[in-house]
Amino acid sequence: MAITVRNNKFILKTDNTAWILRTEEGYLEHLYYGADVPDCDPDHLVNRQILNFAPYDASLGLKYIYGGRLYVYSGANSGDFRTPACDLTDKNGCRGCRFRYAGYEILSALPSDYVLPHVRGDMETLKILLTDEDKGIDAELYFTPVEDCDVFARCAKIVNRSGGKICLNKAASMQLDFENGNFDAIFIAGAPGDEMRNVRRRITQGKFEISSRFGITGHSANPFFALCEPSATEDAGECYGFNLLYSGNFKSEIESDCHNCVRVAAGISDESFSWTLQDGESFYTPQAVCTFSAEGIGGMSVRFHKLCRKYIVSPKYADFRPIVANTWESFYFTVDEDKVRAFARKAKEIGADTVVLDDGWFRNADNENLGDWELAKDRFPSGLKKLVSAVKDNGLRFGLWFEPEMISRRSKLYQKHPEWLLNNGDTGSESRNQYVLNMGNPEVVDYLYGVLAGYIGEYGIDYIKWDANRYLSEVGDLRLENQGETWHRYVLGVYSLLERLTSRFDVLIEGCAGGGGRFDLGMLYYEPMIWLSDNTDPFNRTEIQFGAATAYPPCTMSYHFSKGDGTTGKPSLPYFRALVADFACFGYELDLTKMSESELAGCRAFTDRRRTLDKYVLSGNFYKLNVDNDYYYACMQVAEDKSSALFTFVQLNAQIRYESVIVKLKGLDPAARYRIGANGQILYGRTLEKAGLKISDLLCPHWKTEDALRISLARGKSGSGISFEIVRTDD
Repeated sequence: MAITVRNNKFILKTDNTAWILRTEEGYLEHLYYGADVPDCDPDHLVNRQILNFAPYDASLGLKYIYGGRLYVYSGANSGDFRTPACDLTDKNGCRGCRFRYAGYEILSALPSDYVLPHVRGDMETLKILLTDEDKGIDAELYFTPVEDCDVFARCAKIVNRSGGKICLNKAASMQLDFENGNFDAIFIAGAPGDEMRNVRRRITQGKFEISSRFGITGHSANPFFALCEPSATEDAGECYGFNLLYSGNFKSEIESDCHNCVRVAAGISDESFSWTLQDGESFYTPQAVCTFSAEGIGGMSVRFHKLCRKYIVSPKYADFRPIVANTWESFYFTVDEDKVRAFARKAKEIGADTVVLDDGWFRNADNENLGDWELAKDRFPSGLKKLVSAVKDNGLRFGLWFEPEMISRRSKLYQKHPEWLLNNGDTGSESRNQYVLNMGNPEVVDYLYGVLAGYIGEYGIDYIKWDANRYLSEVGDLRLENQGETWHRYVLGVYSLLERLTSRFDVLIEGCAGGGGRFDLGMLYYEPMIWLSDNTDPFNRTEIQFGAATAYPPCTMSYHFSKGDGTTGKPSLPYFRALVADFACFGYELDLTKMSESELAGCRAFTDRRRTLDKYVLSGNFYKLNVDNDYYYACMQVAEDKSSALFTFVQLNAQIRYESVIVKLKGLDPAARYRIGANGQILYGRTLEKAGLKISDLLCPHWKTEDALRISLARGKSGSGISFEIVRTDD
């Protein structure tokens, strides 16, 4: 069993990890989380240190000092001066709470009224009840072990039974305390067009947070973070990973106190949050996920990737992602019926299976008509139905671009329903020529559902690109008494709309928010792939994709073969652009109608090859390989049964010192023999892991050689690379 209760211990286990909680003197405490251990009663780990200036339980004396214990879910203003998981104002206007243990249940699944994105599947779940009897407040904690991923999912439910109204000021999804915490933090930072940069920093005394105030998760931060021992590398050392299934303002707090205790708390940001609970009402937090790896940062990544593939993304997309040809960079706002028909014919020639009509199908410029969603009949005189039929007659799926959450001042909807905008009583500001609809208003959600369901149902739309091209500002809802609820209600409205659409229609939704501005597990629950960045320069995009892969699997990253010039100003050959796009969700974003027959044939070859790699992208385990990332990036995508793998090596810059690089592979069966696709050589998995492969002549590919075992790059300088399969053999 994944969950065992023994005496005063709760023992939760996955295939390789254990989490042990205990009750003492009526309090619930964390005892151990890490690699699986045979001893389930490690009481010797309890901290009984006497701390100066520390409040203690008056009924127990110095034997129970609040600030020295490792809590599972702490309340504010309760004698524990560390960051709390929960803060509230009770019916008498008093701030804070103190939770004590009150009981437990073992459930077969999360409660049926939990409607937020969550780990899919009915799994054994531990429910622990904490209560503050004096205030009449309960905290129900839910722990779900995902055994085959070595992941624990956590969330909380706050219940008001006080007989009056309370205000919830903070409700974290999870809290975890470490004694003698000696960690580096790893997190994701960036900016629009420069997303998903991995940052590592030392945790010292004080408080550090990773957060968003944008209303969406945003480009500059991400809900993922990790704590690892300072010596940890990609392949070795202990590492704890955390993420949140949420798409709005979040806050992850890491605090190291003067006693070297590290506390982690993650959930909805309390800076823009408050929630009124009348007597008998309750509030669920988003679900958080945690994992432990004794195999370094890469081991953590493999666990999170598997969780996302198997239990976050909808199972109906497990074996498929479309190869999309998108019209945006081909025509922008000049798109019309004839261009789309011609584009679709070329898309068929290159082997794409889906044509997406991007922005411009309903307007002439980016400052008008958002919210109306009426076809521009002057450019599409035959109507959308005939256009969709023409595309589908070519054997292609049809996709359509929407930006449902936004509205233009120059629109009929704005004139008819100005009260549908987010409004905090101030003059609203525009961003990218648009305002934001109040997704917390059920009337707005119903209107948008009617629009999207109408298009999907009437025209047979197979695919929606869902964009969100600005952050939220002037956030308020004049219908509400408590304005602090607006931000979270907005996210709930987005989820509600996505849930209604995806449960009714077999439509694939690709997410986007000015690139990677809302790339999180909450959106991936509904959108199996998300446009990772508007930066399609392969030199930049390689770094962005490898950064994202610390937390998210390649099958969730959408990236298209695009034009040759990019933000770096470096020219890139077609094969290099295709190579960089290969290990994510592949597509095309350039004017196919202006390509020569030889160029089209080249794209067809890229498509045909990419389709053979689906098993690696969709279900393979991803491993970053150790190379000098100032110059090179390399990875393995290994089939789950280790029967084969895709090896990719990318050279971004020339390295004058080297004429070759040895790359040690990962993830293969050490006892099996593998045939190397680049040269036909057969080697043991252990040899490839310990001795590696030699990628030769990086700077001098023009050298002639009779060495049949040499693996050489096509160019040997900036913008070159190689990719090939490695297949298990009985030879």
